[in-house]
Amino acid sequence: MEKLWIIFIIIFIFFACSDDKNSQSHQKYIAKKIFIEFPVQDSLSIDTTKYNQNKEMVNAIKEADSVFLISHISCCIGSEPIVKENQINKDVLKEYIKISRKSRVRLIHILAKDNKPKTDFTSFCFEPHHAIIMFLKGKTSYINICFSCRKYQLSDKDEGYYSFDYQKWEELKNYFMSFRFKYELR
Repeated sequence: MEKLWIIFIIIFIFFACSDDKNSQSHQKYIAKKIFIEFPVQDSLSIDTTKYNQNKEMVNAIKEADSVFLISHISCCIGSEPIVKENQINKDVLKEYIKISRKSRVRLIHILAKDNKPKTDFTSFCFEPHHAIIMFLKGKTSYINICFSCRKYQLSDKDEGYYSFDYQKWEELKNYFMSFRFKYELR
């Protein structure tokens, strides 16, 4: 409703200020004035209430101060953790990147899509080599990802592995690869 009101005001200003003699200069002036008075909204101001899947995960990514994608060698029980004392453990890193706010929107759209009924079967190795790490006010949470068996685990859950449908896994894998990740991405 608020957006409609703003659009109405913009259209009204445009027509109210234009005259046939000098309409081009008025249009340039109005365009400049609109951008100065109505700044572009933050790219993460998307409405996440419409998403049915992974609401907690989506909100954590949306609200985080910073989000990193990593590939790592910490894949097994007893291995070095990927996060130590609320910091990324550099001893286990292979590749990493801090993603921009714009890239977060793309990630949110991938994770928030509804899962289709499961149609593929995979092994259950759960040897994760990738993660999405989120920092918020000095606290760290992450999603540890195994592309081999297509399972993931959340840092705040002690037990349990979760999965997506095949299409979402492929999109997530392509997302990592779009940042030139290569380690353990077959």
